[in-house]
Amino acid sequence: MGGYVIATGPGMLFAPQAHVAMQRGIDCLANLLRPTLGPTPRCVALDSSSPNHPPEILDDGATILRRVIQLPDPYADMGAMLLRHTLWQVHQAVGDGTATTAVLLQAIVRHAAPYLAAGGNAMGLKRGLERGLVAAVAALKDLARPLEGAAAIARTAETLCHDAEMATLLGEIFDIIGPDGYVRVEAGHSLDLERQYVEGVHWYEGYFSPYFTTDSSQQEARLENPAILISDLCLTTGEQLVPVLEQVAKVNQQNMLIIAQEVSGSALGLLVANHRAGRLRLLAVRAPSYGWQQTGILEDLAILTGGRVVTQAAGERPQDISLADLGHARLAWANAYSFGVLGGQGDPIKLRQRITHIKAKLAATKDLDDREKLRERLGRLLGGIAILRVGSATKAELEARKARAER
Repeated sequence: MGGYVIATGPGMLFAPQAHVAMQRGIDCLANLLRPTLGPTPRCVALDSSSPNHPPEILDDGATILRRVIQLPDPYADMGAMLLRHTLWQVHQAVGDGTATTAVLLQAIVRHAAPYLAAGGNAMGLKRGLERGLVAAVAALKDLARPLEGAAAIARTAETLCHDAEMATLLGEIFDIIGPDGYVRVEAGHSLDLERQYVEGVHWYEGYFSPYFTTDSSQQEARLENPAILISDLCLTTGEQLVPVLEQVAKVNQQNMLIIAQEVSGSALGLLVANHRAGRLRLLAVRAPSYGWQQTGILEDLAILTGGRVVTQAAGERPQDISLADLGHARLAWANAYSFGVLGGQGDPIKLRQRITHIKAKLAATKDLDDREKLRERLGRLLGGIAILRVGSATKAELEARKARAER
């Protein structure tokens, strides 16, 4: 930080001018987000790229970030894009806090610059920041209080969405599905807000390729009534998948979700080519977790969907998979970071037995990490998924309302 070089195209900029340029870019983006910070934020007006659309009035840091593409100064742009990338990671991880992160990062860089320019130890500064982070997190945990009941959740939701009706519904939803449940926000077919509760699971592992997306604006893939291959296999050649794909096509199955340890090479190319050609809608996602936890999660999914887990440990090959091994669900979706299965068509009796089994295992487990992982799996099987459908009179208002609900 005290003596680096930044380069863009044919040009280079050396310290201290490089640091000044980076600071200028960070300040530009941080100052844009700064007004949105707080429970009663001010708004930012952004000009529309189309002359036929009015300017956007935004108070959400993540949405504002997505509208910032490039700064005119290429050196300052590097600082802005460094901050933008950091803030987007925060948004993907926790869904909020981008403005707070921007202000903190801006202050750290601004106050670190004089210290480093005077010959300060950059690694010593890094260690000090890390120790300060530990102390700050511990203090915040001491101050934190859990939200109990629909009313308390609704009050907190309203500070984010500024919509009393929506906040009341979100309070009800999270009170019912619990902290381990999952909420999807969709466009409704009326002007009102609607909610629906669906049994299902979701995990934080995404698709293997963005070419599977069916909604480019959301960078999300959705399959209705898919057949589901559940495995921990490593699929690297197209020949491994041709037999099962041919079987699926023969029974006029239109959609298929593939869960695997790895999908790459010609196997990934075959799936993407078929998906984009529209002959068979396909989606490949990474198997969640690892080790015995991964085995347990895949077994949960198999029972939920009525399929069977195909495993490497049993010496099974993808060429030997039959239609009877596949599960089924009402809907499967995925993005770059997570995937979910809704409306699994497995045996309800086996699902209840599975929940009982996990509860018994949880009671017998002493290791804190293992207990936490088992609680997570149990919460997903018990919590299910809620769908909040948002309606509005215009498309622009609909998108804004959906964004507030997702926040």
